[in-house]
Amino acid sequence: MRTALALLLLVSATTVLAAEKGAGTETRAWLSESDTPVSILPNAMEPLPVKEVIEGQSLLSHDPVTGVWGIPVPRLGDPDYAPDNVNYTGKVPDSPLTLPARVFLPNGLIDRTRPCILMTNGYGVDDRAPENSPKDGRLIEQMAAQDYTAIVVALRQASSDPQSRQIGVNGYYSHYGEDGVAIINDIVRRYGCGMEKDDPKSARVGMVGASLLGGSQWAVVAQSDYPAALRAIAPDSAGITHNSYASLWFPGGMLPGPLRITRPGRELGSIYPKHRDYDAFWAERQISSGQLRAAASRRLALLMTGGWDEYNTPGNIDAYEAFEALSGPTNKRMIISPTGHTMPAALYRPLVIDWMDRWVKGTSREKEQPAVLIFVRGAEQWRAEKAWPIPDTQFLTLGLSPRRSGTITSRNDGSLVSGKSGSGPSARYDYDPKTGPFLRVMVSQSVYGDNSLRLTGDMVPQESQVVTWTSAAFSKPTEITGSPVLSFWATSTTTDADFVVSLTQVSPDGKSQQIVQGYLNGPRQGYARPDPVIAPPVPLVPGRPRQFTIRLAPTAMVIPAGHRLRLSIAGGAEIGVGNDGKPQRQPQGPGKNSQSFSVEILQSAGHPATLALPIIGSLPAFSH
Repeated sequence: MRTALALLLLVSATTVLAAEKGAGTETRAWLSESDTPVSILPNAMEPLPVKEVIEGQSLLSHDPVTGVWGIPVPRLGDPDYAPDNVNYTGKVPDSPLTLPARVFLPNGLIDRTRPCILMTNGYGVDDRAPENSPKDGRLIEQMAAQDYTAIVVALRQASSDPQSRQIGVNGYYSHYGEDGVAIINDIVRRYGCGMEKDDPKSARVGMVGASLLGGSQWAVVAQSDYPAALRAIAPDSAGITHNSYASLWFPGGMLPGPLRITRPGRELGSIYPKHRDYDAFWAERQISSGQLRAAASRRLALLMTGGWDEYNTPGNIDAYEAFEALSGPTNKRMIISPTGHTMPAALYRPLVIDWMDRWVKGTSREKEQPAVLIFVRGAEQWRAEKAWPIPDTQFLTLGLSPRRSGTITSRNDGSLVSGKSGSGPSARYDYDPKTGPFLRVMVSQSVYGDNSLRLTGDMVPQESQVVTWTSAAFSKPTEITGSPVLSFWATSTTTDADFVVSLTQVSPDGKSQQIVQGYLNGPRQGYARPDPVIAPPVPLVPGRPRQFTIRLAPTAMVIPAGHRLRLSIAGGAEIGVGNDGKPQRQPQGPGKNSQSFSVEILQSAGHPATLALPIIGSLPAFSH
């Protein structure tokens, strides 16, 4: 209860901190201090009584072998159960594979004129996530209460269901797209879903859910033959993104981190080390720009939600940007909250209800909702924008200079400067897998007790052991919204090296607090971008300079007047300690490189290093 309340307070922008807008943003489309994305929605209908219909009354198919009531899909070579299931027989029947399903109906009555809402759940039909989570199965019941036929289907080998209901074999998102297409076609035939004159293309279906459930929506959209009946999707914190490889499992191409390698289930074994590099396995488990443009051109309506401290959100924001119709209007909306994985249900559910009413039911609106809503930290307030990326973004480019900032005793104490950065000796850092030094920039999956998602302690003790560049003080509050981009040249003593980047704000008392982070494995730089190409990694040549570009995680943050920015680079990341004195729980980030190396960041006219900051409002001035 404490956690849910803390999240809701955060979302409603209730804060005891002093709030300040960035200079030049005062007249933008800010919501009032008391408003949230939910409070500005039109009123939803009064919920109807809901009843789950079971067995024969549900019109579901029955598999006499497994005893499952559900939706049949093509077997695609799967046995009824995986080899490690106690029910495994070794046989592969000729019949379809029946995936478990549950059906919820307003007043318990089937009505073929009613549109459908579908949730495809890789955890199972009996999954009960925390009540404040969009992964919670209660969402499908609440959608039924809004006058939809609501169906949840367990995907192959759903891990949270009893073994007797873990049907098929799942090798991490195996067949999620194909199965989703088959399920939509089946429920249209079975329940009508608003179909007119027996034309399946006229049916109206929406998909909902978060995390893996959001990823299964993208998986369907990635199929070239996804049904015309699918009118809208609402993926939150989706696990399949525009680059699932580099945003979730191998951050920036680095090794899987602590939460990934300790995650229960079969995922890690099916991914690592067999699919260490970007290959066809990964290409099938993310959504390309071409697939996104095709879906947008078919007028699919996309509601994409996430959080600034949510590890899948960067890849989903990339997908949102690429979701653009080749001609005509694009039906899309993006809402980014100040939360982690996943968006609190009290925020997500009303947004989904409104979105499905608009695009699945076809309810008209006197006034359309803003296309983009973001929570701006520092201002502690929600703001509407017409598009993302924000069209009037200005980029401030700061050079990484060898000139000493005098603000920290680090390996080099460089400066971030506007104008010419000058030339000087390279900035060198060393890395050892046991001793580091490391930057503690990982982000917890969820809020626990008094701990925040991102560590709030002073970063100076870590920064003093690595290479840093610090700006002069900002003379006015400045909003950074978007993804900062670091470009630099470096050499390594080995053929493999990692770069862990931290961007912090330094207060007048010298304390340094996290803003965002970025990761990159040198040989796998080509994988750390949307639409990567299947190709082998390119080993570094010891001592030979190579240019690198690291796009840091997106943010929306106001840097107060009198504060500075600091950029730090190290060879590895590690778990930090929360406000309760205990290690971070469920930390998301990269693993540690197994070999030692030394890296030199070049600082010369022929090998410039720059940090590009996306600025909303007035460009900053600096006081020295």
